[in-house]
Amino acid sequence: MRRENWMSYFQNKSIHELVIPGSHDSFAYDFKILGPNESGMPRIANLFIKLWAKCQSKTIYEQLLMGIRYFDIRITKYNGEYYTIHSLIAIPVGQILHDILLFIDTFPTEKIILDFNHLYIDDVKEFEEYLKFQIGDKAVSNNNDNIIAAIGTLDKPLFVFVDDDNTSFFNSDILKSFWHDTNDVNLLTTSMSEESKEGLLRITQAILTPTQTDVLLGIFLFFIFPSSLKALTYKNKQRIYDYLELDIQNKNIIITDFVDEDYVDLCIRENVRRAN
Repeated sequence: MRRENWMSYFQNKSIHELVIPGSHDSFAYDFKILGPNESGMPRIANLFIKLWAKCQSKTIYEQLLMGIRYFDIRITKYNGEYYTIHSLIAIPVGQILHDILLFIDTFPTEKIILDFNHLYIDDVKEFEEYLKFQIGDKAVSNNNDNIIAAIGTLDKPLFVFVDDDNTSFFNSDILKSFWHDTNDVNLLTTSMSEESKEGLLRITQAILTPTQTDVLLGIFLFFIFPSSLKALTYKNKQRIYDYLELDIQNKNIIITDFVDEDYVDLCIRENVRRAN
């Protein structure tokens, strides 16, 4: 089974029934270091902010080829253009959409979930019109029946969610997301095990959230403590994967930082088990 088109093996399953590997702050792999930051700090601080804002090391297209099918997207407007943002200005939204459309043209069996869940913009309707223009007729219609329909019966490739009550796309409220807000891997795994199993679509955030103390220790005592989110994640990644291996039968959409092939394979194995 190839990761780039793994959904082709599960065309009789819905996104509600599958384990969907996703990425947290999917676009946070490259930043405009000379741009503004959300904290309003002097731009020299961006060099340190980047170390903790960076959540991925693969581009969107590389993540797609790896098998990632859920994307956590947060947007703002910068110099008149829509950009992704995570503490710092990141990738243009147009670039992300271009890569996604290129991928689905190459791999038409795949269904992609785009979750625009943090909108730091004044005019959501304007952004939705921009989205419609960019993706054309590629979006699945916002009927909940399509969420429980076999993906092979759907003639559109994109499930688009927008955090807006009046959206013409799916409302992000449909996605029940569990953020555990801890930097302790033991508390994280315990909290993940207690997630509700109810809801049409459920997101497990298998991530560690650094505190301000973590950041300061990483700057001044980097030879003792993790000096970046990547270092914190890699220190605990196997513990998180070990937990998921044991409890993945109860999961739907999972997101994590610094996605890799082992993580995707873990999700695909569970889908094979469910299909048998």
